[in-house]
Amino acid sequence: MKTYIGALALLSLIPLARAESGVSIFGTADIGLRSVKLGSSGSITTVTSNGLSTSKLGFKGEEALGGGSYAGFWLESGFLPDTGAMSDSTKFFNRRSTVSLGSARYGELRIGRDYTPTYSALSASGPFGDTGLGAISNIANVVSSGARTFTRADNQVAYFLPSMNGVTGAVAFALGEGVAGARYRGGNLGYAQGPMRLLVGVGRTAAVAGDFTQWIATGSYDLVAATLYGAYVRGTYRTNRQSTYQVAVGIPVGNGLVKASYTIGDMQGPTVAGAAVSDADDVKRIAIGYTYNLSKRTALYTTAVRLQNQGRSAFSLAAAPAGYFPGQSNTGFDVGIRHNF
Repeated sequence: MKTYIGALALLSLIPLARAESGVSIFGTADIGLRSVKLGSSGSITTVTSNGLSTSKLGFKGEEALGGGSYAGFWLESGFLPDTGAMSDSTKFFNRRSTVSLGSARYGELRIGRDYTPTYSALSASGPFGDTGLGAISNIANVVSSGARTFTRADNQVAYFLPSMNGVTGAVAFALGEGVAGARYRGGNLGYAQGPMRLLVGVGRTAAVAGDFTQWIATGSYDLVAATLYGAYVRGTYRTNRQSTYQVAVGIPVGNGLVKASYTIGDMQGPTVAGAAVSDADDVKRIAIGYTYNLSKRTALYTTAVRLQNQGRSAFSLAAAPAGYFPGQSNTGFDVGIRHNF
């Protein structure tokens, strides 16, 4: 009886502890059916994840320290609803694992695994964001440099500016700790006023045989009837450079959003060791999609894409099987459902 009473007493304290620490559980489950035709190698139809949003499970919390300052943590793990597997078997909290100190007046200091400031600029490139068949990172890449910091960086120390009349910004550096392609430094600066959003970013990663550098500029303008987007991404490694250009539009229709983007990946530079790139190795892609919101948390979506490789370019919309040749076109289509919780 004493044990039973003691257990009840402990359970009664749990809601109080959660309320004091402000801990919350959140996540997304996104699953769909996708069919992709990869040139002459044939078609692949799969049940897949992350067509609209990345599936994830997270825990976050914040504690007020007085004087407007706070401490917080954020732990977020990606998973694949179609199999139940982790999206990264080597890192449990592969999406984010940070502890932070901050205030509304002085900004925030954040340490751990997180998005790089350059990727934060990239993800604002259009209505598809950077997820699914319309993701801009399906084309923009690290130019065979081996850089591990295109999206996130381990062991990162970042500082975020406080909100200042629409101006935002962040700077970060990541300690490589002996891992090739993991040492990063970069930042971004943004401005938002009325219907206009602008965001630029620059980053440098110490890669295997030189530095991989990246410049990003994204912007949008809300016309109410439609939002227009533009993006430019340049990645450079040794004598090779990839310039990615994208224009896009998002058109609200009732409870839904019609999306379209046109993306060009322009490769420049002679072939060098470890980077099979030349001026002729370009790619073009057009993506059209529609999202219908059943509620604030649940949405249905569909996306159709056509991708055309040129020269020795061999981009693909899915894992390419044997017999897939450079210079071929891809077409893809998916339908799915996303639920936030």
